[in-house]
Amino acid sequence: MKNTITLFLLISIASITTFAQISQDRMPFAQENYPKVDNWNIAVFPIDFADVPTVYRDSFPTKQEWSDILFQSDISTWFNTTSYGTTTITGEVYDYTTSSEVFFTGTGVIPFSQVLGSIDITASEFDMTNYDYVVFITCHDAAVQQSITSPKDFTINGTAYNENVVCVSYQNGIWWRDAAHYLQNDQLMDSTTYVIPTGSNNALEGTATYPMHKFESILLHELGHSMGLDNHANTSTNGNQPDYTTEIPNNENFMDQGYGNKFDLMGKREYGVTMNGGMRDFCGLLDTSNIYSKNWYGTTTITVSSLMSNTGKRYIEVLLPEEQDFFGYKHHGYGLEIRTATNYSSMLSMSELSGNLDGFFVYKIEGTKNHLLDMSPSNNLDYEGSLWADIRDVVLKTGMTYENDDVKFENVVDNGDGTWSIDITIKATKTLSPEPTFTLAERLGNGDIKIDWVNNCTDCEADQIYTVDYREVGTDMWSSSSDAVLTSGTYTTSDFSADSKLYEFRGVINSNSTHYSSLYSNTVSTVTTSVSEINNSSFELYPNPTSGNLQLVMNNEQLGNNILIIDITGKIVKTYSITNTVFTLNIADLHNGIYLLKIGNSIQKLIKK
Repeated sequence: MKNTITLFLLISIASITTFAQISQDRMPFAQENYPKVDNWNIAVFPIDFADVPTVYRDSFPTKQEWSDILFQSDISTWFNTTSYGTTTITGEVYDYTTSSEVFFTGTGVIPFSQVLGSIDITASEFDMTNYDYVVFITCHDAAVQQSITSPKDFTINGTAYNENVVCVSYQNGIWWRDAAHYLQNDQLMDSTTYVIPTGSNNALEGTATYPMHKFESILLHELGHSMGLDNHANTSTNGNQPDYTTEIPNNENFMDQGYGNKFDLMGKREYGVTMNGGMRDFCGLLDTSNIYSKNWYGTTTITVSSLMSNTGKRYIEVLLPEEQDFFGYKHHGYGLEIRTATNYSSMLSMSELSGNLDGFFVYKIEGTKNHLLDMSPSNNLDYEGSLWADIRDVVLKTGMTYENDDVKFENVVDNGDGTWSIDITIKATKTLSPEPTFTLAERLGNGDIKIDWVNNCTDCEADQIYTVDYREVGTDMWSSSSDAVLTSGTYTTSDFSADSKLYEFRGVINSNSTHYSSLYSNTVSTVTTSVSEINNSSFELYPNPTSGNLQLVMNNEQLGNNILIIDITGKIVKTYSITNTVFTLNIADLHNGIYLLKIGNSIQKLIKK
């Protein structure tokens, strides 16, 4: 925006320290990353209509041409580019099915549900379980139906289905068959047009320059919904005031404007057809190596590359610790990213939009709800009798600050090497409890396990419960043992005295009305106190000690298990799948020292020399 303001909310907060990125296994709450999607496999069914004149039906893409459009051209390239080469789109295009329905009524079109209900599609060797999604493309000469992704009833090879499907329309002919007013048009050749209001009844209009036709962007938009996005890329703007202040009068629906993000594939798509980092993450197009996760209180200076870069961290997620997602996935918060005027954001090279190259796009995120915020708000524009939110310049730039009750974003720096830095603070309104320190886990002669630990919290209160978590070495899932007294010293449990398994432990101090929960402590393991006593193996291992090669001889009961090599801290350093009762492996790359080799519940001490 052209009028830049910085507004500060003055609140009383506790002293904030500086934290780096916190790994998920140290967080005092459970949350899951969105699963990475390596391939999106779809079944595609073109549908035409008996009332389409032959001259136009003959100009519709063939089955092979549809396959090339979807899997060999712009759409496939978009998936590859947007996922940094980690996600592909594949699938099968089936033969055309002709519906006897009259799609164009002269004044409108019939709904997709009526079209699908009128046909039984024949598709040789079709198996629904082979595909992630089904796409129907209705082809007509005179009209299109609004594309949609939603549950539909349909029949294939005599089998009735009710599934979420993508329905899109393609038009090639004369609009409404009105040659007096329209020329023949092939929608595959259409480009997206844009309008950029610049003032009262003034605007720039033209054709978008990004490398994709309008039909392809519509289909990609619906494929985004098929991958789980049940919301659009919206905007939240408040005229010339920040989004977190009282809404100004006559602000229309701009605090939650559907499709309002014109820079995004999942929005209006006028100024760009890339997908913002938060939505890429939700769809499984990013992995954790692409994301800097700011997920704990305090201030952190974060450096990232642009969203269009092929290296480094390219997206910042700011996850508010107290804003838990209902489904157990990532906490609600904010997303930040840098863009460059390339490929699917090439419109940013226009003078009216180029200011967005000078800082961070900022989004408010709640699950799939994704709102682009305006960091330099300006007055709404009156254009052709209606109000428009002015989103020509929305990024957070050098010298600007965004601050509300939860977060503070400041000190934006262009590092001049393709990376940008920013200071991000998650505010704490209560005292942060420091994590405890675990020093030893020891199995005693009677089978009990004793844990030595230090409480580092000097002002924690009696109602703050201290919880010990445990898991068997070599497994993933943590369980809670019992509550312990909130004092430094020892904690002894008899919960594991009936077995001789190896366990690892960690602890956390839970929150109360004045203190936040601590991060989890370091992890300690009974491995370090048990290696000299281990002799419960049901397999042979030689030579031991070894400088490299090992041979294992096992019984048939061990088939199907994994071989785990564990260091003295309890960390798994190598994993192998057992394929035979005689198995050879090489550990020449391990440091010299004592390890455990674990197969099922059997363990042997291993010495690397």
